[in-house]
Amino acid sequence: MMVVGRGGMNDTEMRSHFALWAIMAAPLIAGNDVRNMGNATATIMKNRNLIAVNQDPLGLQAIQISNDGTRRVLAKRLSNGDVAVALFNQGGSTTTISTTASAIGLTGGTFTLRDAWTNAVTTTTGSISASVPSHGTAVFRVSGGTATPPTTRIQGAGSGRCLDVNGASQANGTPVVIWDCHDQDNQQWTSTTAGELRVYGTKCLDVNNAGTADGTAVITWDCNGQSNQKWRFNTDGSITAVGANKCLDVAGNATANGTKLQIWTCTGAANQRWSRI
Repeated sequence: MMVVGRGGMNDTEMRSHFALWAIMAAPLIAGNDVRNMGNATATIMKNRNLIAVNQDPLGLQAIQISNDGTRRVLAKRLSNGDVAVALFNQGGSTTTISTTASAIGLTGGTFTLRDAWTNAVTTTTGSISASVPSHGTAVFRVSGGTATPPTTRIQGAGSGRCLDVNGASQANGTPVVIWDCHDQDNQQWTSTTAGELRVYGTKCLDVNNAGTADGTAVITWDCNGQSNQKWRFNTDGSITAVGANKCLDVAGNATANGTKLQIWTCTGAANQRWSRI
């Protein structure tokens, strides 16, 4: 249940609350007295653009594109091929938050941005950016181009290093490690609608032998559709191994190049938080 209009937050924070509920496809259940709400609350609650995003028939939740601890970017694919993007400022002062069309899974030359709050329409060749007040959330509906599974690097919050197929090997069973981020193929991960994280096109991020115990190694293997190759990006930056219901984890909270990846009980620590870059 939402708390928009019930006090405890300023209008900027109320707008963020509603916007985040909408982009995460959460039920928009009013928790305030709708018979006696002020104009500011009514404007938020009746925002047609955000209600449309929330009620989109595809029914997908947003995925986290990036999060540096202050600036969080979320993107929700919509049934007509558009993508809704939320730029959430968790910090204490106004800041610029940016992403790109390619990062949210769109390719093409020109895109249309509709501001969910003002209804203003602008165009861009790829940059999506806004100056966002403290605790505020800018939301754009991005149209144009072609929707493609997003291929990105995946950077660890604790180490600043990227998910890397060790030695650029394409052999089944190759360990996945952290390494200085670069642009080579062994750090290019494609998120599919099946929940896979693919590399080299045909290899998947895989929990070794479908294990579920803390410390089970994370490797690459031929994609096979099994649950130990399904992953879920969470809003706190963690990545859940669906089959084991545990988090992608840098072993020992280490930060050195070559540190292996494993699954571990989710803790919210920095060695379990990731951003797509």
